[in-house]
Amino acid sequence: MMTLREWMTAQGITQHQAATLLGVSQPTLCRWINLVNAPDIENIINIRKVTGGAVTADSIVNEWEGIANG
Repeated sequence: MMTLREWMTAQGITQHQAATLLGVSQPTLCRWINLVNAPDIENIINIRKVTGGAVTADSIVNEWEGIANG
């Protein structure tokens, strides 16, 4: 499992490019990456689809659990 930030780095794409692929604004994507806001379920499904399953609902939840428990 990888985070959205890790996937973007692995793909060599910018926040703007990733936001376009995901159909969201760059500020929205930035808030997800910086764990300010979590994506809703529709966006989580889309993230999984766009990333080819590299970023899953589990990886998103695990990342949020990390800050909740940290």
